[in-house]
Amino acid sequence: MFFSKSIPLEFSVPLSQDANNFLEKATMEFDAKQTDLENNWRFSTYTQWSYDPSLGLLKLEYSDGSSLLADGQLLGTFCVSDKTFEWAWNNSNFDIAIIKDSKNVKVVGEKLGITYLQVGMIPLPDEVFLSYVCAIGLKVSDSVGMFRGSEGDVHPMIMIKNLRWA
Repeated sequence: MFFSKSIPLEFSVPLSQDANNFLEKATMEFDAKQTDLENNWRFSTYTQWSYDPSLGLLKLEYSDGSSLLADGQLLGTFCVSDKTFEWAWNNSNFDIAIIKDSKNVKVVGEKLGITYLQVGMIPLPDEVFLSYVCAIGLKVSDSVGMFRGSEGDVHPMIMIKNLRWA
């Protein structure tokens, strides 16, 4: 399972019913989307990945010679060593073209009064909370799933759409 409903939210600001409804829908959809990537797109069996930020294009290569392409928007980056997440909209090093959906997460946070969607960098207590943040990004962007890059200490979290075999 990718998401657990037992996420410890330590943020003390009570949320509106609209915000709670949005967050519940986001978390319910996340597992289904990630499971679909695994079952229908062989998402965890790739041998190599690359992301071209100038094109917003994720490429997964498989041992049988096939390749999967997806349009990708950067949600943010997760630093493994200090367990922090930085929203892509907060980092001036990223091209505006690949952070549009991340900016929309901030807008939704402002609209619904969800503070941790409006703060540039947030501490994450565990991997479950990272899934929670990703679920929010998927819901806002209407993406089909999330890809986590896994090289080094900083992992890009890429929201994907328009999957196709190359």
